[in-house]
Amino acid sequence: MAELTPNNNNKSTDMRITIFTFFFATVFNFGCNKSEEFAKGQFAFPQGVASGDPQPTAITLWTRVVHQATDTSSINLMVQLSISPAFEEVIISERLVASQEADFTLRYYADSLKSGQRYFYRFIAGKDTSIVGRTRTAPAHGKVASFNFATLACQSYEQGFYGTLARMIKEDEIAPEEEKIDLVFHLGDFIYEVVGDDPRNDNHNPKWLIDRNGNERAIQPFPEGKQWPDTDHWKSGSWSPITVQDYRHLYKTYLSNKVMIEARARWPFVVTWDDHEFADGNHQSHSDIAKELGMYGMQSVKVAANQAWYEYIPAALDHATKFPDLKKASHDFKPTEVRNTDLGVEIVNGLYQEPNNIKAINSLCIYRALRWGKDILLVIPDTKSYNKPGYSVFGNEQKKWFKAIINNSDVKWKLWANSEPILAAKVDFDNIPAIGKERSLVNNDSWRQTPQEREELLSYIENENITGVVSLSGDYHTQMASTVPTQTGKHVMADFAVTAMSAFPDLLWLERRGKSYNNPQAYELFAYQDENGQLLPNINTTIMYGVKTAAKLAKTRDFEQAKTLMDLTINPGLKYFDCQYNGYITGGIKEDLLKVEFVNTENARIDYEATGASIVSKVLFELPLWDKVDNISLSNPKIEGNVFPGFE
Repeated sequence: MAELTPNNNNKSTDMRITIFTFFFATVFNFGCNKSEEFAKGQFAFPQGVASGDPQPTAITLWTRVVHQATDTSSINLMVQLSISPAFEEVIISERLVASQEADFTLRYYADSLKSGQRYFYRFIAGKDTSIVGRTRTAPAHGKVASFNFATLACQSYEQGFYGTLARMIKEDEIAPEEEKIDLVFHLGDFIYEVVGDDPRNDNHNPKWLIDRNGNERAIQPFPEGKQWPDTDHWKSGSWSPITVQDYRHLYKTYLSNKVMIEARARWPFVVTWDDHEFADGNHQSHSDIAKELGMYGMQSVKVAANQAWYEYIPAALDHATKFPDLKKASHDFKPTEVRNTDLGVEIVNGLYQEPNNIKAINSLCIYRALRWGKDILLVIPDTKSYNKPGYSVFGNEQKKWFKAIINNSDVKWKLWANSEPILAAKVDFDNIPAIGKERSLVNNDSWRQTPQEREELLSYIENENITGVVSLSGDYHTQMASTVPTQTGKHVMADFAVTAMSAFPDLLWLERRGKSYNNPQAYELFAYQDENGQLLPNINTTIMYGVKTAAKLAKTRDFEQAKTLMDLTINPGLKYFDCQYNGYITGGIKEDLLKVEFVNTENARIDYEATGASIVSKVLFELPLWDKVDNISLSNPKIEGNVFPGFE
């Protein structure tokens, strides 16, 4: 296995920033907004500040500035960086320009910094100053360092409040210094693109959530957008974005939330995307919704989605860490002219060769890797842009890159920021023939649609004896912990999936799925009523212990009786599955031990943003580093609080 120590010879040693592309801030040696020219209150930073992709000597900083009184094509401002929140010693002070072309967002690549250092930053326009952001650089590549992280996913604005995120902030505030979060992985669905994305609603006459002040939790209409037809099963009357202004509208709404502003100012984020950043169920520049919306193609929509993501998410793409003998793929957004058209039938290596599709995909590349000290690699792939269901999730080039980056002998831990779980959870309906259904998958997402590539990657890990691979996954709206076997039965990696931060937990969808079977015996495998008529989830028991156990529990309400039918061979390696809560994950690596704690919180449909949602339960796992594949040993859980019957 080749050693892939990052190459840092490309860094500038005498400049505070390197190359700026179209959407990066421009640095000037003249003319800022002189404070005497503007009264205080002329400028504002409505989405706060943020940072992303910490490297040993660099960090990407972000803000958005607006002029309160007049329209303008550009705004002069200044960025400052310090090791003190009071800015007693300013390390960087650069004059910048935010342009209308980028919606007045601004990305600044701060370089030549000290490794493993906490920094504070702010932006100044006229006499107005942004809030102060807190960030840090990664430890030096040769340094053995601990690492504390959190994972989030699926933060629908309309489906729930951000009380879960508020709780994560409050828990971090009181944590000992050595346990405080270093960075946050956001594993996708940063926005939900459909306005009216609430299956409980009649979107022609919606009933929105109401916050603690009596205000509706609703997104205002798109600048343009396209309305869903009445033929759709539940999106009838809702709207989808089709222009960059529409996508910008979503990001501005989401990022104006006070809790989100506080979180992005508190921690650097490492972000990948899932499908809702573009369109539900998308692959390449296509989505099945195109036909429903009366569109012949969505290439221009993909470009618009890419541009808005780039403008609002700080990520080091042109400046991504370089590894010897491995081509860096990621790059900043490139303005691209495309037209919407059918993708056609010509496919090469899984990619539709229609020229507008290729141009749309290539307008932005986000797959990249970061190094955290000597022993930890952070791998951030893209599961959507090169995806061809049934053929490939990664596409050929990204798959080669992924294999090379994890086959890294000088790194102990390889943390894979995976927008969808690699574990294929099953329901063994076939073990109760009277139900009349075959064994099926819990979800049918990218890795389930392309099982041969999933198995190819797992087999590669096995054959190359690559240890320390851990998937940190999103998408499922379910808390899940498992080791992952190959077809040969060898467990070669671990998967920790995080539930939705504010979107509906998967229990809603799975309970509806149970109803759709029109079979009371099948429905009880998903949910049943207790003696007081309260609906209790049973799908967790079904997936963890098998349908016979779940059926017995629904009938007797007694897990001691039900567990005699327990079958742990249905989902081998699965240690935890709970789809009834919102929540987040915190984790920590110290040398050869990874600890992962699932935090389950109160219902996101209630506004706990001011106080933080209460914690319902915590479930802690320990995973020692393994010396060879199939020698992985995930601990039994340590549980605090309320969990479902039989989980222990």
